[in-house]
Amino acid sequence: MEITLDKSNQIHYLLPENLVLCQRKTTKLSPTGHWDDIPAHHFQKARQLRQQTTPPEKRLWQYLRSKQLGIKFRSQHPINRYIVDFYARKAGLVVEVDGKMAHTYPGQVKHDRERDKFMEGLGLKVLRFSASDVMSNIEGVISEIEYHTQEAVLDNFTSGQWRYAKNIQAGDKIFIEKNLNLCKVIAVQEVEMDCDVTILELDGGDNFISDCFVFHI
Repeated sequence: MEITLDKSNQIHYLLPENLVLCQRKTTKLSPTGHWDDIPAHHFQKARQLRQQTTPPEKRLWQYLRSKQLGIKFRSQHPINRYIVDFYARKAGLVVEVDGKMAHTYPGQVKHDRERDKFMEGLGLKVLRFSASDVMSNIEGVISEIEYHTQEAVLDNFTSGQWRYAKNIQAGDKIFIEKNLNLCKVIAVQEVEMDCDVTILELDGGDNFISDCFVFHI
């Protein structure tokens, strides 16, 4: 991938799996870290849903609860006008379990797409798994969730969030140099190399070398 950033014309090479420190994407959080615009009745509804979880949801929760993947997940969590199955605030991650029948009807599929688009508009990542996958391939499901939990917000720098280089998009902002200056991504494209790499290109006057990026080792 070739990624163009503000402030330089130099091209930078990164491996797709490099975790780069970027500006946090999530929006519309209140000063306390909670979501704004949640209907009052959703909190009671969320409590009821926790008492009515399906077998696949219960199975998945056994692996997500108590920070078993390194970060805290909440079950049946209100986000604005929706209630999601599982939510990890630190990674900006939503996990949904789709029932065998309910999510195959055209109306429900459309609703899910609109819901996912709304979540993504808040800067959240949405992962969807079928109920059958959760019941028959829980190891694979957990592996994918754990992979995305690595894109987490820093405890001591909450405006920064790790992001895999391959997931960086135009419009994202990357922290560079020791002063953690922000540099905006203005273009992304794939390139063929002898090995898989992500290329960062900075647009503007000053040049930066790849060592200036903040990586998570």
